[in-house]
Amino acid sequence: MANYIADVMAKKIDGKYMVSTISGAWDILTPEEYNLMMTGRAEQNSELYKRLDEEGIIITKNNLDLIKAGVRQRYSFLCEPVTLHIVVVTNRCTHQCIYCHSASPKEEKSSSSNMSKKTADKITDFILSVPSRNLALEFQGGESLLNLKTVIYIVRKLGKNKGNKKILCRMATNLSNMTVKIFDELIKSGIKPFTSLDGPKSLHDKQRVLGNKSSYDNVVKWIKYARERFNERIHALTTITRYSLEYGAKAIIDEYLKQKIYTIRLRELNLCGVAISNWKQIGYSPEEFYKFWKQGVDYCINLYEKQGIPMKEGSITTILERLLSPTGGDYMCFRSPCGAGINQISYDSSGNIYFCDASRGYGEDFIIGDVYNMTYDNLVEKTKGLRGLSNLVNSCRQCIWAPYCGTCLLRSSGSKEGFIPIKQRDFHCKLRQLQLQYVMNLLMGEHKDTLLEWWTAATNITKRESSEQRQ
Repeated sequence: MANYIADVMAKKIDGKYMVSTISGAWDILTPEEYNLMMTGRAEQNSELYKRLDEEGIIITKNNLDLIKAGVRQRYSFLCEPVTLHIVVVTNRCTHQCIYCHSASPKEEKSSSSNMSKKTADKITDFILSVPSRNLALEFQGGESLLNLKTVIYIVRKLGKNKGNKKILCRMATNLSNMTVKIFDELIKSGIKPFTSLDGPKSLHDKQRVLGNKSSYDNVVKWIKYARERFNERIHALTTITRYSLEYGAKAIIDEYLKQKIYTIRLRELNLCGVAISNWKQIGYSPEEFYKFWKQGVDYCINLYEKQGIPMKEGSITTILERLLSPTGGDYMCFRSPCGAGINQISYDSSGNIYFCDASRGYGEDFIIGDVYNMTYDNLVEKTKGLRGLSNLVNSCRQCIWAPYCGTCLLRSSGSKEGFIPIKQRDFHCKLRQLQLQYVMNLLMGEHKDTLLEWWTAATNITKRESSEQRQ
């Protein structure tokens, strides 16, 4: 009779069995080892029993406290306050991107949609009321440079009144209104700009429309300026559409290499805002995106191993963080439940509070409240139900990937499934299963060292940024 419980999910991969637990522990077992564990005879193999006991794959009297601590650590984010605050200082934008988060993006000449000083004050006070020592402030669009004075005002007011809080400031910008003076002022104010680069010029300009001008030319100009003036790379994001699939992953990655940007996250589309109405033209199936993504990962690995080029695919490091870190990492879209309304919120230019940045693309249905009539305690009370939407308490519970997968509440709403995803039909469910299994195959194969090096490099960058935030 076994003196342990094996409460595991299992999946056969390449002739072996991967087993996982809700604490995030996992192992790869031979068929013989798996049979011994599941039939209560793991003690017959002392090395196997010791390994399973230490990892928390089996539950024994010796490791029960360890397992409980692991579960608490992995889901500790559910007890943490909002740490990411996304602020939209204007609805105006110079671009008309074909996948914009906004429900109805348009170029507006009037400044009437700019955030007022009164609203900026209310948002700043609300952020400072959050009981967290470390906060991240991110300015999103519209185009933040069209109301730069409010960006600077909020950052300076937070700096004067933050007390012992540490605040990291970032700003998304399409760079169309950038000048040398503005760029220098952002750096001086401690605001890290980041932008979008969707690939080669013809692809980027097709997706990120800037009237009769080239958005691409402007973006690469300022990427070069940052590198030469500050010896610093502007972080760039790429959004993959069906047009991107036609170009192929190699062409997009080569563009990043051309700009001396050595990390690329091949991001799938968010089904929100304009992307909903454009989905037939720009959308794809999970399987189509996975095929493209896998080609991109394979190309990055080839560059890294065969040519010595330090190119990395960012989604891989996020998945590795989910598999290898005790906490599962900080990337909120890979959490279950995701960070929407729990660890991140978004403020529009009128002071309305949304669950997250993408939720603004669904309109008023996703407004939690506003900074004029809501306190932080009110917000926690109103969103407390979100903390129970983990994929470990629904039909996903027996899936091997459940401890590492994320539940995007907004994506399921965009696909008309409601606020709780129906996983068998959910885009992200299908995609994450394919991605997670591929990463596991890589870890079990000849590219394991490369993946671990990528993960270590990404972890070091995160530690350095955290250190800068604490200073």
